Amino acid sequence: MRGDDEQQNHMFSYLSPEARVRKDHPLRAIRAMVDEVLSQLSRRFDTMYARVGRPSIAPEKLLRAQLLQMVAKMTVMATVASAGRDQQETPGDHQPAKSADIS
Repeated sequence: MRGDDEQQNHMFSYLSPEARVRKDHPLRAIRAMVDEVLSQLSRRFDTMYARVGRPSIAPEKLLRAQLLQMVAKMTVMATVASAGRDQQETPGDHQPAKSADIS
């Protein structure tokens, strides 16, 4: 049986996720697009689930969570790649290490 796609705003905090994310954050636009697509898929999801039994986690919630994980991973990968480029030495900048004078 298909579970409901109910949004819990205050589960672990007194501030809602809407209050925590700035108004111009790119995830807001992505979420609007994803919500529209998922609402179009809702009828198809209904046909995939039994009418009786224990309710499952709504497929919309699972897909949103997976998408958020992928976006977060891309952000981390971009940050790591940027840091790696910043740390790379350019040719000619490297000075050979001086040997210590032994007296």
